[in-house]
Amino acid sequence: MKKLAFVCAVAAMIAATRSAGAADMALKAPLLAAPPPPPVYTWTGCYIGGNIGLVKQDTGISDPVGDSLLQPGTTWSNGIGFAAGGQVGCDYQINSNWVVGVRGMFDSANISQSISSVATDGETFYSAENFGIKTSWFATALARLGYLVVPDGLVYVKGGAAWKHVSYTDNGYTYAEECGGPEGLCMTFSGAASATILGWDFGAGFEYAFMPNLSAFVELDYMGFPSTTTTFTYTGVFYPPFTSGLSPSSFNYTHDILTILVGMNLRFHQ
Repeated sequence: MKKLAFVCAVAAMIAATRSAGAADMALKAPLLAAPPPPPVYTWTGCYIGGNIGLVKQDTGISDPVGDSLLQPGTTWSNGIGFAAGGQVGCDYQINSNWVVGVRGMFDSANISQSISSVATDGETFYSAENFGIKTSWFATALARLGYLVVPDGLVYVKGGAAWKHVSYTDNGYTYAEECGGPEGLCMTFSGAASATILGWDFGAGFEYAFMPNLSAFVELDYMGFPSTTTTFTYTGVFYPPFTSGLSPSSFNYTHDILTILVGMNLRFHQ
């Protein structure tokens, strides 16, 4: 009986030890669970940033009256320049894949073009005229729609209004044997005008959030502007037999702009 009581006591102690170990493991199990997944990036919020890029501008000019050296119809020219500026906007993430937003952008630009025309008989008469076009800035106000290819990578399209400021010049001179100026100079003239034009913009791009509050983007934009009539005022120097001044002249201009921009945004999430 004593041996039986001893065996039972040892068995009871072993069973109690195992129960305590199981209880300890049950308490420690939650402490060893996997850490929670990182939060999913959200695009909801506003941002401010900067951009730089290349700009290609196509310009067509026509003379509706025919008092210049331009050929009949529209004469086209193109120029390439640089742009740099800033943007501000807000986005709202509709669900796990779609983002809508609005954005305003302003860029200083340096895009210069020229269109030259001459008239000559090869011996006794020569006249030249040069039209200059320079775009100094453009701006856009757009809505955009994006799709998340990954939580922090957004492919988007955008469209809206565009503005640009253009300065125009028209400079020229005429030589003829019968004129009384130096070496037969008949006259020199210089005209100027400027305009701010409203058009439209359509573009597409990709934006990647490489840090919680920083994103980078690259985008392609096409801006179209309607034909506008611009009136020049002139000053000139005249020699006999030319003794009268120059009256204002009007020309029709059409512009298209293609931009490739890269930039960064500082984001403020809600």
